[in-house]
Amino acid sequence: MKMTNRIIFPDEVVKIASVLAEKGYKAYAVGGCVRDSVMGRVPSDWDMTTDARPEDMLDIFKAAGLHTIPTGLKHGTVTVMIDHKPFEITTFRIDGEYTDSRRPDSVTFSSDISEDLKRRDFTVNAMAADPLSSSGEIVDLFGGLCDIENKIIRCVGDPFERFSEDALRILRAVRFSSVLGFEIDGETLIASASLSHKLADISAERKAAELEKILLSANADKGFMTLCDIDAAKYTHRHIHAPCVPLSSLPQNFPARLASLIEGNERISLAEMKLSNEVTRRAVLLADREFYNYTCHFFGEDIGANARYMISKYKNDAEAAAILRRDDDILSAIDRERAKGGFPTEIRELKIDGNMLMAVKIPQRMLGEILSNLLLAAIKEPSVNTIEALTDMAREIAAKEDK
Repeated sequence: MKMTNRIIFPDEVVKIASVLAEKGYKAYAVGGCVRDSVMGRVPSDWDMTTDARPEDMLDIFKAAGLHTIPTGLKHGTVTVMIDHKPFEITTFRIDGEYTDSRRPDSVTFSSDISEDLKRRDFTVNAMAADPLSSSGEIVDLFGGLCDIENKIIRCVGDPFERFSEDALRILRAVRFSSVLGFEIDGETLIASASLSHKLADISAERKAAELEKILLSANADKGFMTLCDIDAAKYTHRHIHAPCVPLSSLPQNFPARLASLIEGNERISLAEMKLSNEVTRRAVLLADREFYNYTCHFFGEDIGANARYMISKYKNDAEAAAILRRDDDILSAIDRERAKGGFPTEIRELKIDGNMLMAVKIPQRMLGEILSNLLLAAIKEPSVNTIEALTDMAREIAAKEDK
């Protein structure tokens, strides 16, 4: 792994540190941005920590003409907006008890950065760097650089204490391991297995967010296996099981990979995971493998028509649906049919609509069923998607229904 101690700080981070330094305070970039920079990765955001108290930060930044948001003054956090980008700055602090398994009941502000770093979750996230330092020295009190070099995820201090404070850190350990391709330290892994039951007390939204990052990581299969090994998977959803196909074989989207973990013979509501309606809809549709042959082979042995049907039913998730059903022939055909195009996938893409059908005396009560049948006909044979052909078919269907 290529590592560097020379961090290139964004201008905004340097500006924030300079504004605080002018008033006699120290400010550091901290956590994930330092870790990612050391690893040669581009940080997604830049968090900072300082010995300035939150109320002092508000005054200092206001005087400097910077817009601030009192994000969490109780916990020492102020957000500074520069060019519409947020930068969180938190006062050095010592955390009190975690009775809600999420946030400390109280915090004590400190002037010592070591006190702030030792409350953090993992050594790779417990490093800080001074944006104004010419030497580029990294404050690394717990061996984070060494653990990055050895590709290890290790708790700061006692892992039982860290996970007891916030059990979500168990999922975070697996997530960082999966995303970064690191191994979890032995003691950290033992503690995570011993305390995984505490995940039952963590909100569904927080757990789902971590699960999504694990499933979309480059090491998703290994990450999910780790969740199972430490008995944590069931706390993300009670019906989750080993994937029906390798996660890495599926498109890199959450609904598809989540669908592979859900019992295939049940229509399971994912409401308890508090996911978005769209993610839930797609995952449940993909997971419904009750009609295995029916969905993949709606038109019997006509592979092209079946592929078009899959595209119509699953839209952009058609490939995932074929993979979940282990149908390589349909999967290949989906690519071919997408490239060819020229077929409808929804009723609105038909060359005829309800008003046109009523104009040729099709009863309004029949419109929904007839349009659905016309779509199937045009999926099976795209050449019939003309006004004339569809009108004739509609009349035939209506005549049969009237008998």
